[in-house]
Amino acid sequence: MRQYTSAELNIPHAEFLKLRSAGKVRLGVDEGVALKLSQTDLMPKTSSAKAATNFWSWIAIAVFGASIYFSFTGSWWWFIPGFIGMMVIHSANKKGTSQNILEIAEADPFFYEKLRPHGVWLYQMDEADAAPFGDFKSQASALVEKYAGIVPGSSGAAAP
Repeated sequence: MRQYTSAELNIPHAEFLKLRSAGKVRLGVDEGVALKLSQTDLMPKTSSAKAATNFWSWIAIAVFGASIYFSFTGSWWWFIPGFIGMMVIHSANKKGTSQNILEIAEADPFFYEKLRPHGVWLYQMDEADAAPFGDFKSQASALVEKYAGIVPGSSGAAAP
């Protein structure tokens, strides 16, 4: 299995659902991108993912803030478990946010299609199953043409 982005493959929502039901593809999204995405207007208005993300972010901050308070008023070491607790909550929040976005993408074709051209979606699938959805040779040649003048010696001109 190989991982592709939606910038590499052109898989419409209906085809994605067929592939997923056949067990040929797994959809993913980067956790950092999901966290940023949850705070944008691209999210559906009916989604509670933004509220959940904000709620747990504030809980993490409150845990760390309380631990700092207890460090000053009680034992100095309270900030250590508070920091660890904040990191655990933040990590779980990122993972939960990405799972919420994936659930929305599977259920809402408009949301899935709105983000597909931006390369947000990550597909994990075999190369044979991915071949009908991407012309990798033409994409590679387009990238070479795009970046030909940026990389020294790649312009095709002979070096003096």
